[in-house]
Amino acid sequence: MKTLQQAYRLLIVSPIPVRLDNGNYQSLDLWVKDLETNLDYVGSLAILAPRASQPIESSRLIPPDIKVIFQDQVSLESDLDSLINQYDVVSVGVGGPAWRMKTALRAASATRQANRCLITSITSNRVKTTLMNSQGKSWLKKLKARLIAFSIKRTTIKLVDMASGVVVVGEGVHQSMQLTHPNIYVETASWIDDDEIISEIAFEEKVSKLTSPKAIIATRLEPMKGVHLAIEALAHIKKLAKTLPTLTILGKGPALEDLNAMVQANKLQNTVSFDGVRAYPDEFFAELTNFELVLLTNLNEEQPRLIFDAISQGLIPICPDSAAYQHLKLPAGILYKKGDAHSLALTWLAFCDCVAVAKMMQQLRPITFQYTINAMHQKRSLWIADLLAITRT
Repeated sequence: MKTLQQAYRLLIVSPIPVRLDNGNYQSLDLWVKDLETNLDYVGSLAILAPRASQPIESSRLIPPDIKVIFQDQVSLESDLDSLINQYDVVSVGVGGPAWRMKTALRAASATRQANRCLITSITSNRVKTTLMNSQGKSWLKKLKARLIAFSIKRTTIKLVDMASGVVVVGEGVHQSMQLTHPNIYVETASWIDDDEIISEIAFEEKVSKLTSPKAIIATRLEPMKGVHLAIEALAHIKKLAKTLPTLTILGKGPALEDLNAMVQANKLQNTVSFDGVRAYPDEFFAELTNFELVLLTNLNEEQPRLIFDAISQGLIPICPDSAAYQHLKLPAGILYKKGDAHSLALTWLAFCDCVAVAKMMQQLRPITFQYTINAMHQKRSLWIADLLAITRT
């Protein structure tokens, strides 16, 4: 139940497109799920988003309680000012270069001029990601990446400087961004609903039926995600163990061809499979039931929500030892040295034993109830309410 302190009117300025089809608004499934949960903790909610002209893959209808405004409807400054004045809090995400952030910059400026509470939201270090993903490319593409990264950095600094408060997802991103602001809220991100956590009966059955622990990776296939580390780790395990564990890779992206070549070069084609993508959440969670381990190999400092997806379904996430994961106070046994394939191999090998897997599954089980999408939004809404009280004084 909403408290008086949480009954503020929130406008989210987002780069995620929304499509209007037969009178219904729809957008990316995961984003809509996030909006639906957010709606439970605010007085009213609206989104300002670009208009999608083509069907949106993995889409979902936006609830009618959420007001949708298209960017082309506020092309005039007077229209934008009028919209801003209807809300107590305006949230603007960062992560793009200036030419992709025009609406966000306009909205932020209008919010400050209207003396409204402005929140800048940062989910990842896009500057570092852009530069990392340009590695191995031509000098011209590297130069382009540097220019984009420079613009992202300047735009981010500008939006942070204007903000009443800053939401940063994960301690790793917080540390890597080195932000200077008096009101920074470090958030732990999760997409898991309480009713998506597998039941105690299903969990105990999974533990009792352990045979040969199988591993999966689910991510976008790009250099920053570090999927190549898992293939290198398997090459190390090949030298250390008599039996190789299997690895299923879900995802698509520009690194797919190179990863396939790595598998062939290391003669791991009988051990590694590339199985495309699965729709989230139903198809994805159904797929997770076939595995015991999820490998997280990202080379950046972001905190993937996948970690709680894994634990919620009774799997063990094997994570890099970056700040994002250490901040969660996870068991040391599931951490490996970030970017180190040999360290990943040794941690992976330790969970090729069913006894070790069962013990760690039991140890991780309580964590999933602490980090749900509901808990995330409730904590954030309370912080925003406090921030709003400060800005109004």
